[in-house]
Amino acid sequence: MHVREDTCVGPDPQRREYCLRCEVSGGSGMCLEAIRLRDAEGGLLVEHVRRARRGAEEVVTELALLPREVYVVEDPYFGTYFVAYEGGRLIAASDDLREFLNAVHRWPYYVYRFKRQIVAIRSLLPYVEKTISAGLTEDGAVADPLGVLDTADYGIEPLKTIYKWVKSAYSGRDAKLAWFNVAAIVAELVAPLIKVKRKPFFDYVIYNYGEGAAAVVRVLEQMLGGEPAREAYGTVIYGAPAKAGRLLKRLLTLNRLPLVLAKQTKKTLKINAELLRSAPVGVAEVRIGRRYEKVKNLRGTLVFAAVPPKDVDCNCIELKWDATTAQTPPPVVKPIYGFAARLWRRYGGELAESNSLFELVKKLTAAVAQEYPEAEEIVNFTMQATEEALSYM
Repeated sequence: MHVREDTCVGPDPQRREYCLRCEVSGGSGMCLEAIRLRDAEGGLLVEHVRRARRGAEEVVTELALLPREVYVVEDPYFGTYFVAYEGGRLIAASDDLREFLNAVHRWPYYVYRFKRQIVAIRSLLPYVEKTISAGLTEDGAVADPLGVLDTADYGIEPLKTIYKWVKSAYSGRDAKLAWFNVAAIVAELVAPLIKVKRKPFFDYVIYNYGEGAAAVVRVLEQMLGGEPAREAYGTVIYGAPAKAGRLLKRLLTLNRLPLVLAKQTKKTLKINAELLRSAPVGVAEVRIGRRYEKVKNLRGTLVFAAVPPKDVDCNCIELKWDATTAQTPPPVVKPIYGFAARLWRRYGGELAESNSLFELVKKLTAAVAQEYPEAEEIVNFTMQATEEALSYM
């Protein structure tokens, strides 16, 4: 009997199995050992199967029970990821299969036996091209894999409300600095779409120094979706996330939403050093155990600190505030995802020509002027605020 393993070893999509060892005799092959996927009552069962050379007996060992919706996804911004959904909501994602299996190892799912051959399931999972990283998409939609964002288009009304508050809460230069942060958060929501197309794109960490800026954080947090977005996507971090590299990696992975670092001190700035260094350049070096990993960072970053950026290694624009507090409390405002997405749909071609954060703010302001001719006062003040911020370079 002649055995040739190279003739039938590999994936068999129809049988939903990957043959690890086979036997060929008389021109036909029989798979003797395989990894198999099978629909079960609780999800997708992963099995290790051994078959006798004679007869059809199988010895089956359960390896894992995965969610029913498991895919290999190609995200246009972050590349290939293994993902699992439950009820349309993303519950696990990783670019490493073993890390992914560890992530889904929670009730009611399990990885019961972790055999080396389990990696063979990669070739059996459906392959999908889809945007699964949170943020605006090229076609002008909003990707929200965790299902927590309010993506409705509220038009310019949120910005009008914030503008009235800024003018009542601050005066002079501080009013311009407050408003520039508002404009910058909209621009940083759009910027990742440009960064993947145009190189170089000059981004900056907007570093606010002074107690008077604290009230602006509460407005920015609402613009980005409030507490649900903060809990799900880390849109606002008070202090520092953690020293652990895995948590830093999780904060950056499949996430293109702006990041606001609030209540920063000398200690937390040291912990967040790699976030600040990598935000303008786009790649972070994250320590995982004894090794370093390069992790893509597409999150535009704004900092609010009680100390100057004296020892901070980043491409920062330091905005020094005069006021010690806002004169009026921040208003309640709606998120700006739908509004920003519409601007990209209608003016994406012009916005994509921007080569820096400041140019993007100006082009977005021009787009708002076309959409809302009645907002001339806001448009003019945005240009003044941008020039004020530029004077700090």
